[in-house]
Amino acid sequence: MRVVSRQTETGIEVFDAVVESSHLFPAPGMEHGESFAVSASREFVVWTGPDAVVCVGRDGAELWRLPAPRPPKPADAAGSGFSGIALAFSTDDRTVGVFLPGDPDEWLMLDAATGKPEVRYPLPTSGAGGHRLFALADGRMLLGVTTEDDSLVLLLGAEDAVAHPENDRMLIDVAPGLDGFMTGNNDDADLDDVTFHALPDGAVIARTTAARLAADGEDAEQCIVHWAGGYLDADTAIVVVSGEHPEHSEEWRHHRVDVRTGEVLGDLFVTTIDEYDLQALGDGTYVITDTDGTLRRM
Repeated sequence: MRVVSRQTETGIEVFDAVVESSHLFPAPGMEHGESFAVSASREFVVWTGPDAVVCVGRDGAELWRLPAPRPPKPADAAGSGFSGIALAFSTDDRTVGVFLPGDPDEWLMLDAATGKPEVRYPLPTSGAGGHRLFALADGRMLLGVTTEDDSLVLLLGAEDAVAHPENDRMLIDVAPGLDGFMTGNNDDADLDDVTFHALPDGAVIARTTAARLAADGEDAEQCIVHWAGGYLDADTAIVVVSGEHPEHSEEWRHHRVDVRTGEVLGDLFVTTIDEYDLQALGDGTYVITDTDGTLRRM
């Protein structure tokens, strides 16, 4: 099961397998929406501070920091809390992957215990924003970055970073077996599909379109496939859609989809606070926020 965590007003809260709060890591100065990552052991957290990437232990003591000055924000973006940095622990917790925007952008692999860079390589992008970063079983990581012209670049990193063949798609999730990944259409005017790919070659396994996800009586052209959801288990993903329908008003629907065939298996009929609230855990369960603010694993 994936680690369940949430950013709160006082830090980063981590939950156990029954979704009971197990620890609160302090993160002073962390703005809302900034990047953070929790180790699989739940003993360490890395997070984006005002001018650095910081690692803290369970006792709250700072273990190391990597200077990462933020570029000046436009006046209308003040307090938005998005620095464009992406973070992830490796599957064995020994390294931390860090995407740093710059000129050019950089991808670093740090020793998780010391913060010392083990690998540092420039990327074929500049001034991009780190969207999502996932660790893979072989030590590599899959990174999605959004460039200034809103195009998307997927990068598969090992000794060096290489552009992935499925560029210009929004990275949504990586399969629980770490043998595939899920993307959405990156065209804002045409958010009309979700696609499942094999790793490492990116070959398309299956694709599901808005036409298949639209509800009865709903105009398929008004059905939006969001960059949300994820792998429920190795065979099934949750795809989040919204649309305009004359008879019902729920904002987001959560469909189960077969990742091998693209077949739509049915609606979960759950209500979430927004399209990104549901977190698929990869073991057949998922977490949503209840009306009182507590988390429920279902």
